[in-house]
Amino acid sequence: MKRRKFIISAGLTSLVLPSLLYCTSEGSIEDYSHPETLSNILDEKEIDHLGKKYLEIATDENNIEKLSKLLSSDVGGRSLEAIHKAITQEFKSGTTVQIQGWILSRIEARQCALYSLTV
Repeated sequence: MKRRKFIISAGLTSLVLPSLLYCTSEGSIEDYSHPETLSNILDEKEIDHLGKKYLEIATDENNIEKLSKLLSSDVGGRSLEAIHKAITQEFKSGTTVQIQGWILSRIEARQCALYSLTV
């Protein structure tokens, strides 16, 4: 992804995301394997690549069931609002990983990893 496209996407996301969260805060996600926020700025190939890179450094998490359980305990709910709050909290607490120049919350990295295991 080119820097210009990223900056434009990030700007638009910051404008649209609050209203999107408001409208979908009661909804639920059937599967943690879709990193909702990242999918606004990355395509599926890039998400898959980040997931594989995360699994290279977190080899003990290279299992669909384990990742699902970890994500479930990290988030504490399946609503978009719960996931976004947990991601924000991880950034605030510094619970992040750096993969290929991206700084991701551990939840986002695990979502990418789960995605890469399920495609």
